[in-house]
Amino acid sequence: MILLGDEKRQFIWFISLLSLPLCAESSKVRLWPTKCAGRVEVFYDGRWGTVCDDHWTQANSEVLCREVGCGPMVSSKKGTQTADTADKEIWLDDVKCRGNESSILSCQHSDFGDHNCDHSEDAGVVCLDAMRLTNGTNRCSGVLEVFHDGQWGVLCNRNWPPNLATTMCDQLDCGRPKKTDVTFQNYRGYMSSCPENATSISECTLTKNSDVCQGIALSCEGLKEIRLMNGSDRCSGRVEVYFHKQWGTVCDDNWDMADAQVVCRAMDCGVALDIKPHSFFGGGEGDIWLDNVECAGNESTLTQCAHNPIGDHNCGHGEDTGVICSSHIRLLNGTTSCSGRVEFSVDGQWSSASRSSWGTNEAKVTCREMDCGEATSFSGTNSANEPSRMYDVSCTGTETSLKKCTIKKHNKTSGGVAEDATVVCTGKTLLSEGPNRCAGRVEVFHNGQWADVCTDIWDINDAQVVCKQLNCGSPHKVITVSGRAGQSLWANQTICNGREMGLSFCLQQFTNQSCASPTVAGVICSDGLVVRLSNGQDRCSGRVEVLHGNKWGTVCDSDWNQNKAKAVCDLLECGHVMNVSTGRTYPAGVGPVFDASDACFHSVESVHQCSFNGFPSSTCRHDKDIGIVCGGDSSIRLVNGTDRCSGRVEILYQAKWGTVCDDDWDILDAQVVCRSRDCGSAMMAVPGAFFGEGAGNVWLDDVACLGNESSLVNCSHPDLGNNNCGHGEDAGVICSSHLRLFGGPHQCSGNVEVYYDGEWLPALNTKWGMNEAAVVCREMGCGDPKTVSGSFTQREVQRGFKVSCTGREHSVSMCTVIAYTKLSTDQLKYAAVTCSGIVKLVDGPNRCAGRLEVFHKGQWGDVCGQSWDMNDAHVVCQQLNCGTAFKLTTDPSHYGRGRSGFNVEHIECNGRESLLQQCTVTHGGKECNSSSVAAVVCSDSLNIRLVGGADRCTGRVEVRMGSVWGSVCAADWTVEKAETVCEVLECGQAVNVSSVPHKTASPMSDPAQTCFSNTQSLKQCLNNGLPRATCAQDNDASLVCAAQIRLVGGPNFCAGRVEVFHKGDWGTVCDDDWELLEAKVVCRQLGCGLPVSVGNFGRGTGQIWLDNMECKGSEAVVTQCSHNGWGNHNCGHDEDAGVTCLDTLERPRIIMNSGPEVIWGETVDITCTLSNHQTSGTFALRKSNDTFRMEKYTENHAAVFSLYKANLSLNGFYYCEYQKKVSREVIYFPQGAAVELTVTVKPEKPSISMTSLYPMMITSKDNISISRGHSCSMTCSVHSGFPDGFFYLAKSKVKVSNSKPAVLQSDHMEAVFEFPYMDYSHQGEYSCVFGVNMSSQTFESSPSGSIQVTVAANNAASIALGIVLTLILVGVLLGVGYFVWRKRRWSTDSIVTFVNRLGGRLQDIGNNGRAGAAVPHSFSNVNMDMDGIEDAPGTIFNDHEPLVYSS
Repeated sequence: MILLGDEKRQFIWFISLLSLPLCAESSKVRLWPTKCAGRVEVFYDGRWGTVCDDHWTQANSEVLCREVGCGPMVSSKKGTQTADTADKEIWLDDVKCRGNESSILSCQHSDFGDHNCDHSEDAGVVCLDAMRLTNGTNRCSGVLEVFHDGQWGVLCNRNWPPNLATTMCDQLDCGRPKKTDVTFQNYRGYMSSCPENATSISECTLTKNSDVCQGIALSCEGLKEIRLMNGSDRCSGRVEVYFHKQWGTVCDDNWDMADAQVVCRAMDCGVALDIKPHSFFGGGEGDIWLDNVECAGNESTLTQCAHNPIGDHNCGHGEDTGVICSSHIRLLNGTTSCSGRVEFSVDGQWSSASRSSWGTNEAKVTCREMDCGEATSFSGTNSANEPSRMYDVSCTGTETSLKKCTIKKHNKTSGGVAEDATVVCTGKTLLSEGPNRCAGRVEVFHNGQWADVCTDIWDINDAQVVCKQLNCGSPHKVITVSGRAGQSLWANQTICNGREMGLSFCLQQFTNQSCASPTVAGVICSDGLVVRLSNGQDRCSGRVEVLHGNKWGTVCDSDWNQNKAKAVCDLLECGHVMNVSTGRTYPAGVGPVFDASDACFHSVESVHQCSFNGFPSSTCRHDKDIGIVCGGDSSIRLVNGTDRCSGRVEILYQAKWGTVCDDDWDILDAQVVCRSRDCGSAMMAVPGAFFGEGAGNVWLDDVACLGNESSLVNCSHPDLGNNNCGHGEDAGVICSSHLRLFGGPHQCSGNVEVYYDGEWLPALNTKWGMNEAAVVCREMGCGDPKTVSGSFTQREVQRGFKVSCTGREHSVSMCTVIAYTKLSTDQLKYAAVTCSGIVKLVDGPNRCAGRLEVFHKGQWGDVCGQSWDMNDAHVVCQQLNCGTAFKLTTDPSHYGRGRSGFNVEHIECNGRESLLQQCTVTHGGKECNSSSVAAVVCSDSLNIRLVGGADRCTGRVEVRMGSVWGSVCAADWTVEKAETVCEVLECGQAVNVSSVPHKTASPMSDPAQTCFSNTQSLKQCLNNGLPRATCAQDNDASLVCAAQIRLVGGPNFCAGRVEVFHKGDWGTVCDDDWELLEAKVVCRQLGCGLPVSVGNFGRGTGQIWLDNMECKGSEAVVTQCSHNGWGNHNCGHDEDAGVTCLDTLERPRIIMNSGPEVIWGETVDITCTLSNHQTSGTFALRKSNDTFRMEKYTENHAAVFSLYKANLSLNGFYYCEYQKKVSREVIYFPQGAAVELTVTVKPEKPSISMTSLYPMMITSKDNISISRGHSCSMTCSVHSGFPDGFFYLAKSKVKVSNSKPAVLQSDHMEAVFEFPYMDYSHQGEYSCVFGVNMSSQTFESSPSGSIQVTVAANNAASIALGIVLTLILVGVLLGVGYFVWRKRRWSTDSIVTFVNRLGGRLQDIGNNGRAGAAVPHSFSNVNMDMDGIEDAPGTIFNDHEPLVYSS
């Protein structure tokens, strides 16, 4: 205790008696302005204040709803500022609840009044009311349920005060209670005990009822839950809904006609005519109650529709939605919203229009006002209303509204039957100018006029809605058609999801500006087709049925032929005719049978015409019904071509035709198209909108077919519709429409078939010769005929065509073609041909070397050499089956200057194509530059090769022996002979000579010295033929060739300019396409590890041997990489390639930033670093003999690792690792040296204090005397960062007590040591020691400051006397103290400060004698200054609060 002031001694005992616990005032929480919804408010310091929404979560809201006695949370609201918050405090911020607290005040939060918010961040919550009505006809009637103990239960009708019914209806926002005869029996629920004057159910005591009871039936009048504001009449305006006694608006997100329909019905306002988003009727005020409303259209109120939780939105009042309803007219009981009985509002009541005066003019006005198009029919029906509510209507037909017509009360004639007027309107959508009502141009009725629909974003979903709305089935095809002449209104935006009931329910936008495209949207619905195939496997096969009027009928098979079947297949877009079946192939049809007349079935147009005018009837029965099977890919077509097998390629997707982009478009893609269209072979893949630009979507791009796919969509391609093209890039094809080859080894060989009268038939081998073959090869674009004998199939044929040509014709159709059927003595087979193909090499030593010629449009032409490269040459050699490109040249002196006239200007291949037709080929009409013409030497032209190795310079040695390849005997196989082979192949030097097991079934030759002594002799032997092997062993010669390389001009052997030794000279490598993959191979070949970088090390001299190197990175030597060929380049020495390899790798170093020794709990920073700068890589910190690992990627040469809250488990040796990725390969640097880290534990020094209920004599700050036999306690305490620990007492620095566990208090840890009976043996100097146990080790602090305890003599008499004297003294002192206190109350300046060890408050008694502000206090703040006490040593303090000394 610390006493300050002149007269403190008079209050020692008085203040001791006043040392009482302090109580906190309980706080309150509420929602404002309603019990279960509104702004969160807290009562503190006598005032209500708000709560900031920082960190406000669902868990907070759940606690709040439970605390205020409401049901579960509906939603949380943020930013609930209103005018009444201006003078309110913000009491709480950063509230964080777990969800199980009883009050938000029990949750973690900032101090009262401590925040960083304004009232725009006030938190709000909407909870379910603690009561509800269920099983009623609406939300305001039913059995009463209450939310209690976390669940809903029925309230039993016993002891229930009737006066509460008014309160219940009011709290439910349901108006006043009304009488009800409904009862609810056999419920289990809650019994209630309520005061007689109860005004709320919260005042009742609820108990669980163990038996069934009758529930409380409550019926309220109800309140209007929806209204329309700021409109022109009661049935138009901004939509507002009523919730928790407040009107709020509705956000226009996802707002559509289905939602508006519900609003109009709830308002008794007829039907919805239009929706008005974006606060069309002005922005509202207050809350936005609903957002993302999604109604089906049949709900009775908006709150029954799907929507966000009430009050949960992301809108402002600029997005308030509105509606326009038909305020005084409606159509009832019709088949659509635009048909039915006519009713209109008179004096607030719906009344009928009488049939007696109803006609065309009245129907026209009604349809116009309902925005339902035009009237198609009108009639009457038995009246549903009283005669007094029927009116006669008379219109001229020009009125805009029925209320502008003449309306008078109907006078019913005696005996007459009252009939209501009805009308059928076209509706808001129709299909015009089609063959029937289910096909044609889409037109939409809007504001009294018809609008065409723009095609910009018109798609299958929109068409789906149209067909469904018109009851026309599903969409068959989306089309584009010409717009109406004189049109003044367009729908330039229509967005449907396909599930809407009509187009008016979709998002639409109308404009007076014409569409960007000259065509507008159209659709053919499935019921709009005038032909169908029934009972087949799919829609493209079955019994033929045609539509006339509203009746479907079959077609007789008399006079049916292939052309008529083609008209049907074309109309259905089902491809070509595959089969025609007569009789009972398919089940017999029903209905009328029509004749297959030529006039009706010769074309698609004629079928449509007869469907409109009528098909001629037939006398056939249904056993003669015709059936067909259409084939091919019905989802692809060719447009604007010269015949059925050429044109722009279009595919059908989502019922819309779209084009194909020509990116990567080649002959293999065209092959798939031609096959799917049953159009023979692909002649040409035509890019660049050759057949004109298409319209609509570009469905496909970057198509990559293998050539064997059945459909274009089965080829590789991006997602449909994903492209970067315009219609100027539309792809096209030219197929061989009436000629094809099949069964051969390539596309220019095989059996010949001719297309005639809708089917493919064989060309017969009778009198088939070179003249006929020449015409076939020419027409197929396949060059010259090579052979004509033999068939590619042994199958005999029954019929076909005999073909006779002169050889000069451009097409087989110009030859004599005669149909022929097999006789019994005939042996008919397919005619066959093998053509040269479209490429050949001429004027060389063999077919695999020479000048390149290409066949185009019936003639051969040269290829100009300006852009000729190894990629082009690779494709040519592969197509000719001549291996790979060995060497290319453009020098005319090698293989001649070529032909004059036609040529190919440019070929661009990537080297991966299988045919030259897949490359980009530009044909020209002028001659090539005389100094540059394309030529190539393919590897097979050398008559020697290496096979089975990593590249053409590695593997088994094979030589050509006649028409086959054979191996070379390994006997006498030497390095010198291997060197000769490497030199002929221009593969450098022999770096490895070996043998491999003999390849069975292949001939073998000897490596004769006369042939393998030098390159000249080897070439001569290869041309003349090598001698047959006489060796006995079964091994073949094998070798690895490689050019010698070196790095020049660098700092060491592993860095510099790359040079290659070839044909006796060192030369450089051009850096075109030179990257890390190429450098990787160089470094590997030189044994220099992995590459670090590529660069320039100065200009070389002499030859530039290699250019356009392309390595995979896995090659053993550089010459195994792809390149242009030796000496073929377009570079200078300023482009010489260089490389730097990793010959040695540095070890990463480790630095302990905090030193090798750290204190437990501190943060340890460890740096891993490299002295040499690395561009990027990953450092790893590892611990010896441990799984510990931390990684950090860095762009720098160092990384810092932080180890937080160090503990003993971190003791050990640490080292660094480093790795980096180069060219997809990871380089691991050597492990760095290890450094030891030591974590030390140093417990904090504790404090000691001593307390007693008996008098003690204090002679100095650390010297206390206590009587023998009295009890006392000593407390050890410490502020520690350790999670637990222990204390023990030491006397004269020697442990004298057992250890006690440290007990965690609010802000410190402590242990109390009791002395129940002080004896002389307890005298001594006491101190505390704090310790912790960690990892099986004990760590102790240094001793606390000490207390010297002296035990004084005592006896019973003196004790008794002391007690009596003490009591007398206390009484006297209390009296004196009270007198003095009264006298000095207004003048004393004493200050009394007391210490509450358990944590209390310090009260400052000022000179006015009143308690001042509370000062927070804790145990750790105590510091007793004994020098401030005026009493002499030896004064006795009998204090019930502990005397505390902190050392």
